[in-house]
Amino acid sequence: MPQTYKAMCQQCGEIVQHRLDREQDEARPCGSGHMVAPTIARAMLLPPRPAASGSGSKKEPTPRSYSRREIRAHNYKYEARMMKKPRPR
Repeated sequence: MPQTYKAMCQQCGEIVQHRLDREQDEARPCGSGHMVAPTIARAMLLPPRPAASGSGSKKEPTPRSYSRREIRAHNYKYEARMMKKPRPR
């Protein structure tokens, strides 16, 4: 990941270079003296770190996948219900 990026001054259009390696990059002056605020925050680019697993924290169990047999049984029951249902006129 690059450590720098460029932002444009909204008043004169001059390009200003900002750094990502600083925690709080502040507005920097362009060549004309206008202050150019940073447009990208480092936190936007990096995903948040997972919480530290303690002794009491457990992961949620993932739901099990259905077998083909279970899926077919469900589909047959659904189709049978749809055939019994009267059609609107």
